[in-house]
Amino acid sequence: FLRAQNPIRIHEGRPKRCRALAGESVTSETDLLINRLPRVHERRLVSGEWARGRGFRLRINRRRRLIVRSGNLCADRKHQRQQYTAVHDDSPGNSPLARQQFHSADYVSLQAIVTEFLADVKLSVNHAIFDVAGPVIKKSVATTNLPWVMDEELLASNLNLKSVHLMNDLEAVARAIPVLPAPKGENVIIITGAGGSGVLLSDACVDNNLSLMAMPPDLDAAFRKFIPPFGAAGNPVDITGGEPPKTYQNTVRLGLEDPRIHALILGYWHTIVTPPMVFAKIMVEVVDEMRAKGIEKPVVASLAGDVEVEEAAEYLFAHGIPAYPYSTEMPVAVLGAKYKWARGAGLI
Repeated sequence: FLRAQNPIRIHEGRPKRCRALAGESVTSETDLLINRLPRVHERRLVSGEWARGRGFRLRINRRRRLIVRSGNLCADRKHQRQQYTAVHDDSPGNSPLARQQFHSADYVSLQAIVTEFLADVKLSVNHAIFDVAGPVIKKSVATTNLPWVMDEELLASNLNLKSVHLMNDLEAVARAIPVLPAPKGENVIIITGAGGSGVLLSDACVDNNLSLMAMPPDLDAAFRKFIPPFGAAGNPVDITGGEPPKTYQNTVRLGLEDPRIHALILGYWHTIVTPPMVFAKIMVEVVDEMRAKGIEKPVVASLAGDVEVEEAAEYLFAHGIPAYPYSTEMPVAVLGAKYKWARGAGLI
């Protein structure tokens, strides 16, 4: 029904928080999942409730960065507001210097609101981060809750800023970054149970400035010992969908043990042979085993399947592996943010 009458595109991983825009096509990563969403989620998607009523909050933090983060869903959907807050550089807890709210629907663009806010508070800003409702593709976004199109370079130029960064989910990134250990190098490897998932994860790596490791012959041979002959041992490592838990366990352990690999992205596809919670528990066991040996690398996971993957994702997250159901974009975006932080801190 959703495909035939009201095609949608899901922009966030968890159905409870997803936003949809009528008229866009379903993404390939959710094509097989959309009919499995609980009915309450389907009603929200069809009615478009999650596509309206979201505003922004903005603040200037200690490094003089302009930060906009998505506001909560408004109870009164007639009013869509944006809250802007300026905070003092040196005050504890980022105490606010100035705060304003704007009715976003009254403005033609985000640029117009930010320009007015900065003029009112008379503060100088160098960098801006905007959390937006919509997928960021090639540094641009068409928002799902407003008729706005934003581009990072254009915003930076028009607002006279050194840089602007658009993010789809600042809260998800902020939650995951403290969980992930800092990477010690640029080599990222993908281990997946589905070829399609591997392709989507690879594309997301390019979008998030991550370097997929060129597979050395000896490492290729080592992975092939654990995967079926029809699998693929390049990067991504495709163990195929019908493999038992032991295959996931062996390949992920190899990825963690090899010092040439610095970060892992896991792509799980729901199967009867390896159910979601079985996958989650064996991944936690392997990661904990390596931590006990002093080996700690950032690991993120994308889980596709029935609603059971939601519980598995929460279990993984609670044990130090940021995981996201129904999305190949979010885990890679989170890893990309951690890498960006590590590069800026001079750790790699």
